[in-house]
Amino acid sequence: MVRELYVPFVRNRSPIIIMGRSAAELTKYAANCFLAARISFINEIANICEKVRDRRKRGARGHRHGQAHRVPVPLSGVGYGGSCFPKDVQAMSHVAREVGLSADLFDLVHQINERQRGCCSEDP
Repeated sequence: MVRELYVPFVRNRSPIIIMGRSAAELTKYAANCFLAARISFINEIANICEKVRDRRKRGARGHRHGQAHRVPVPLSGVGYGGSCFPKDVQAMSHVAREVGLSADLFDLVHQINERQRGCCSEDP
């Protein structure tokens, strides 16, 4: 019955995978953790690029480097938010610890995001 319900929504012919509630929950956590990690990763790269760009601009001399070149264009975003990514990253961390595994990656993704949101939330 559920398969028939979803068939019209799967036009790209992706398979419909039937799984139990626990497996579905972990699959959702895994997918959202992966996307959250990608956001944290690219924000870390963007922060490095911004610092390198700022350092190079401070060292620039001459008439070619006027005010137009000093207007900062932010490369990084404000981090992830919403109702799912934050709670799913923390939930995966909790699940890992419950079964005696390290949750270092998920904890770090969460920490990076919290720092990113803090550093960017002050901007107008």
